[in-house]
Amino acid sequence: MATNWSDDPEELERQLEDAREELGWALGDQLVATSTDADLADKVGALRLRVRRLEDRLAWVLRTREPGFEPTDYGLLAKQVAALAEDGTPWVSGLANASSAMSEALPATNWVGFYLTSLRADGTPELVVGPFQGRPGCTPIAYGRGVCGTAAQADRTQLVPDVHDFPGHIACDSASASELVVPLHAGGQVIGVIDLDSPVAGRFAQADADGMALVARALEPVLAGVLPLRQGQ
Repeated sequence: MATNWSDDPEELERQLEDAREELGWALGDQLVATSTDADLADKVGALRLRVRRLEDRLAWVLRTREPGFEPTDYGLLAKQVAALAEDGTPWVSGLANASSAMSEALPATNWVGFYLTSLRADGTPELVVGPFQGRPGCTPIAYGRGVCGTAAQADRTQLVPDVHDFPGHIACDSASASELVVPLHAGGQVIGVIDLDSPVAGRFAQADADGMALVARALEPVLAGVLPLRQGQ
């Protein structure tokens, strides 16, 4: 069942208290067990993960309520990216600078960057990692596989509050808890995706998806006539 990641600090604190209590009982059961119990070990692992996710979620929600916290200005970010991707800018330079600008503008993210469409020798499209900020990306990714491949194949933004609830999620970084993937277009076709990962469950909302759509459109000039790549490029 999908987890409801609350925006209410008091509710999150209650959920965290309950999860810690349940973890304590499970650890106690593990101590008195006379033999290794795989199911119990799995339960303890899942509860440890839930506690960590709730702690991270609570810390993020409290951060957004601090005086002086400002949400990402996507209109400004789109203008910055557009300036970095002006006509004549090599696409790899434009995307490299765009990934840096996005990373700076998006707090609580652990991977920000691009996957680009590449055609295999038989013409089958797949995604290969492009410029990014974060740990090494998974590559190649087949269309229809994982969050990025699904976004590319369906030509539809994927907003995933908890990656563990997404069938076939590809865990390039085990720290990732939520993900937002937005298709990129040039010449009327999907030529890649913007991929945002966060260690905070429920980090991205519809406002982020709408804002990143502006950023994706701002990048179209630097991508026109260049992609998709072909095998060997």
